[in-house]
Amino acid sequence: MSTGLTVVWGTVGVLNFAQGAFITCAAYTTWIVLTSWGLGYLFAFPSALMVAFVLGVLVELLVFRPLRYKEHSDYNSIYASAGVGIALEALLLVVFGPRRQNVPPMVPGQLNIWGAILDWQSVLIISVSSLSLVIFWVFLKKNRYGIAMRAVAQDMEAARIVGIDLNRIYLLTFGLGALMAGLAGLLMSPIFYLWPNLGDIPELKSFIIVVFGGLGSIRGTIVSSFLLGLVEAFAGYFLGLGWSLPAMFVFMMLILIIKPSGLLGKAV
Repeated sequence: MSTGLTVVWGTVGVLNFAQGAFITCAAYTTWIVLTSWGLGYLFAFPSALMVAFVLGVLVELLVFRPLRYKEHSDYNSIYASAGVGIALEALLLVVFGPRRQNVPPMVPGQLNIWGAILDWQSVLIISVSSLSLVIFWVFLKKNRYGIAMRAVAQDMEAARIVGIDLNRIYLLTFGLGALMAGLAGLLMSPIFYLWPNLGDIPELKSFIIVVFGGLGSIRGTIVSSFLLGLVEAFAGYFLGLGWSLPAMFVFMMLILIIKPSGLLGKAV
């Protein structure tokens, strides 16, 4: 999810606070396909990703594109994305109600590693998320559309001059950003109770990660994800789970005092 958030910022210059709602929509799609339709994860996986991708494209077409190039568009886009997130969560609340739901795990069972118990679902999350980062990195480096996204991120006007269709790249960027959030929702849904505000805390953590790693830096996002994950884990173990999120905030602020642009962000 953090990778999707940072690639949208790096390419389009917008902090999309609807990402948390994309997580929740993908998780509910997974639940519907598994429980209501009686199909397996073979169908739930592409369905959840497709729903998230389409939502990202629609939000770009209907919300962000009309605001682009207008006065105060940066601020208005942030407010609009937050409004979209709230509206989607409210819609999910109306349709599905506040009752929390269970999503069956993709891989049941547990793994014992030197006395530490780890469920197979967590192993799958680590594997799939790592693989998705590798695939996304290869896409940005080798694919023509990925290269175009990097060109737009580096210099929008120069990219336009050489013939890159900015509107198409914006659509692709928002779609891929939402797809990454959808993948997070798909993987998270079996280990958390499903409810309309499922994506709020992950969205907050992702924002901390993106700012800490350096806005627009994918490498910084990946590094900061691991660092802040360790901070959260140790704070939860030694201080209690209620201190995990405050510890992440404090750690981020201390680092930003030393390096305001973030770990791997570029100074402006």
